[in-house]
Amino acid sequence: MFLFFPQLKVSGARAENSGLLRAERVRGMTLIELVIAVALLSIVIAAIALFTSGALRRNASFTEAGNLDTNRGVLSDLLRADFNFAGLGLTRPKAPGVGVVSVPFSPSSDFDTSTPGTLRKTGSSGFGSSSIKGTVALARGVGACAATLPFTGGLFGLTGSDQNSCAVLVQDGYTAVYESNSLVFSDANNQTGDLYSIAVENNSGPGSPSSLLKYYRTRGGAKALLYPSSMPPPAYPLIPFADVYAQGAFISDMAVTGAPVIDIPPKPMQVAQLPMDGSSRMTSTVVIDASSQSVTLFGGDPNTDVFRLKQDYDAQLTLAVDGQTASGIAVEIPSRGSINASDYVLLIDFYGGHSALCRVTDYSSGVISLERITQNSPLWNRFWSAPADAAVTFPAGSILVKLAPAISWSFVDSTLLRREGSFPASVAAQGVDSFNVREAASASGEGSVFEVVAVLHSEGIESAMNASDAVSQPFSLTLTPRALNLTYNQNNQ
Repeated sequence: MFLFFPQLKVSGARAENSGLLRAERVRGMTLIELVIAVALLSIVIAAIALFTSGALRRNASFTEAGNLDTNRGVLSDLLRADFNFAGLGLTRPKAPGVGVVSVPFSPSSDFDTSTPGTLRKTGSSGFGSSSIKGTVALARGVGACAATLPFTGGLFGLTGSDQNSCAVLVQDGYTAVYESNSLVFSDANNQTGDLYSIAVENNSGPGSPSSLLKYYRTRGGAKALLYPSSMPPPAYPLIPFADVYAQGAFISDMAVTGAPVIDIPPKPMQVAQLPMDGSSRMTSTVVIDASSQSVTLFGGDPNTDVFRLKQDYDAQLTLAVDGQTASGIAVEIPSRGSINASDYVLLIDFYGGHSALCRVTDYSSGVISLERITQNSPLWNRFWSAPADAAVTFPAGSILVKLAPAISWSFVDSTLLRREGSFPASVAAQGVDSFNVREAASASGEGSVFEVVAVLHSEGIESAMNASDAVSQPFSLTLTPRALNLTYNQNNQ
């Protein structure tokens, strides 16, 4: 079947109008309209991008701040553990001095203070603006401080916590006694070799004070009263001080007598004689370099107990000789831990003040063989013992401490490096603006306190920040190594 549609005829006017309508329906945007649309779209996109960028930066900043908190916590735990390692097995509680104690002096560029009880003038002649103080003091009760002064001029005395003082000065044949910087007595009877003493004695007379100062001169073994003061002593503790006039002259026999005689500042922990570190002897198990940006921590293996010699051992013909092995030394077996060949130990006599750094060459059933570590082959490229350190007899009961690798922290190019023994250094923290270590004053006077202060900053990469905008956090720790503090010390040898 075929369908037939008749063809419609349209007039000319209607056809023209129809063409115009089709042309209007297909007409595009003008150039001005297009520019406006693009501009509006650009503004919207820019606003979205700005909002998204800010959100991303804030999120990245929060992430970096969180990472800083985490890093600070990890660093804090690691530093605390390392500082607690310092001195393990190498310290013991120290009893106050009793009786006659030779006076050690604080180091000074104008004096040789290497021998306790002796103060030699190395600087230019003349009395200084302030005297040099001793590092011991009479803590309480009766006692005395004595010294032999050079004929050419010298003085010594005691100063108290109340800033009052008492002193004896001699120069040529002249002798003078001062109390709180005021002259109270003088004579012209000084002779070479005279020994002077300032005594704190009980007041046997009526009334107060309970104790008085008295000054004595001893000549040719005969002790005579020089001046009986009516003044009480300065406030305890009484710290000795001294000065010398002429270059090359010296004070000798300077000692404090009494009980107790304490260290100034207080040092309730006795540290074993430590090995040499390079060209100088270690004086602490926490060694801070001059820049305060590096610290070395030295101590025993926390997993092995100290153990002792069973009998006296004369080391002069063995350990004192470079390369000589000391064999067949009878020792106790450690209660905890183990001893093996190639371990390193520090042999310590606390009472005699001796020690020797050694390598274990053999150990079996309570018998040990040792070889002293020499300067030519230092332990961890740093530590060694001199022949004189071992040229002694170590008595029965002397202890051996198995050493753990020394730990060093150093600050280099915004990076904290941590090294154990002679192993390569590892990165402990990056993005460090500053790092400082110092020994701080102990409020309780019961040991050593150290402060670590640092500033950590973020990388600033995730958040596209510049250096001035990077997130940073201060970092501060107060550390009290257990072995260096009386309250925590567990090594009561």
